[in-house]
Amino acid sequence: MKKIMKFFDVIYYNLYLFFKKTGEIEESAALFAMVFCFEFMISGILLSVCKILNVNIKYSILYVIFVLYLIIWFLLELRYLRKDKYMSIVRKKPIIKSKKVSKIITIVFIILSLIPLFVLLPIVCSFR
Repeated sequence: MKKIMKFFDVIYYNLYLFFKKTGEIEESAALFAMVFCFEFMISGILLSVCKILNVNIKYSILYVIFVLYLIIWFLLELRYLRKDKYMSIVRKKPIIKSKKVSKIITIVFIILSLIPLFVLLPIVCSFR
């Protein structure tokens, strides 16, 4: 469990650095990006399972995805913003092996989370 939390901290820290460089210095911007990455992954898995099982759920899937989004947002906000954990993460500067490896892991995580947007679009359109 600690390794998973460290992985989340590394992703949050690298997203925080990215938004700091772009001029968006709010802590919630990194959290917002992290929530959407997780949500894209989860909704992609959910839509794939529904398609594989040949479940025709039409528009109710949007409600499920929205509720999942709210749950993920609440849990990550509770972890980082409400407990002011983000300040200790920024001070610690968590990395995995090196800064370069940490940045590569974060970029791969973001790319993997965006794949469902492009690959699963035909699946979502087929629910009509």
